[in-house]
Amino acid sequence: MEMKKIKYLHILWMDDLKFYKNLVEMINKEKIYFNKEEHYFITPFKRVYENLKEYKNVCLVEEKNMLNRYGEKASFIFLHPLSLKKRQVIRIPNKIAKKIIWRTWGHDIRPLDIKNDNIFVANIKRILNKMYVNKVHKFKAIGIADDVDRVNVENVFGNDIPTCILGYGYDIMRYPKLEKIANEKIKENTSVRVLVGHNSAKADRHFEIFEYLKKYKKENITVVLPLAYGDAENAEKIKEEALNIFGKNKVEFWEDFVTYEEYARRIHGIDIAIIDNIYSNGLGNWALLTFFKKKIYINKKGNIAQSCKRNNVKIDYTENIQGESFEQFSKYYFDPKLKMYEEISAQKVCEIWKHTLDQLKTNGQIKLLEEK
Repeated sequence: MEMKKIKYLHILWMDDLKFYKNLVEMINKEKIYFNKEEHYFITPFKRVYENLKEYKNVCLVEEKNMLNRYGEKASFIFLHPLSLKKRQVIRIPNKIAKKIIWRTWGHDIRPLDIKNDNIFVANIKRILNKMYVNKVHKFKAIGIADDVDRVNVENVFGNDIPTCILGYGYDIMRYPKLEKIANEKIKENTSVRVLVGHNSAKADRHFEIFEYLKKYKKENITVVLPLAYGDAENAEKIKEEALNIFGKNKVEFWEDFVTYEEYARRIHGIDIAIIDNIYSNGLGNWALLTFFKKKIYINKKGNIAQSCKRNNVKIDYTENIQGESFEQFSKYYFDPKLKMYEEISAQKVCEIWKHTLDQLKTNGQIKLLEEK
């Protein structure tokens, strides 16, 4: 593919559909905020391309050397997300690196491990990690969803790398739909409905949570487990253990893929959520839980806890469940300072993106858009 000089190149670098449609639609349809002629989207994944090919500025390309080949033609490069190993990041030419805004998806930023019984190998890891961090510091910025992502970035790269909010929540009907659902009467259910995790990945620590909850197995409780995606093998183990502890009448599995609206309606019907992962995962799920003002338990050592602490938000920790009676556990609490982290107003999402693009156009740099 021959590509002309372009202002903004977006590399859609995951074989995943959940965010890209909103992003591409926003850039192409919101003419007040964006000039679609300045944006070009490329992806190496046929499934992603087929989902977006109605837009003329989306192209299917070969993945090999994609970043360098097409990055040379762009003034700025948005990576959605960064899908390279550390050693590949280190090899990114500086002339390309300085153009990059890495829109993290959370999973692509993790602590830099140097543990190894072999001292030589541990030292090599330490050197490579330093080279990796130095290279990322040459990037123009890291795009984030919220303060939880910012914690994730700062824990790995320090707080001197620019970050900017770049939301994927563009959907002009999203907020009206959520408000409508929030006003719907929840189906009468006398049991306390407890959501555990947001998918079947091991990071959601299902088995540890089951240990906390099993003392309530004779209470009027329903343990709700979203297992539609994640680790399929682990999902089977989760189901087996949940049924073994709580019995089939006190467990509910969400194994089907549903629309955003239907999923939101399911979250609205939850009483308590236990989100025990350590790092930045499932923030869309978190957004719904906070929008509907659910009681939430989180991991005391996790990124969400760090964000809550520095924003003076009071929240429950999963480890506290061990010392709580069922009455204490099921008692409702929600700190009004716990804002919904993911922006749901389509207009606001557009404004924040435009603010970032305007900064790039004006001086080639990004400063954080202060919240009003």
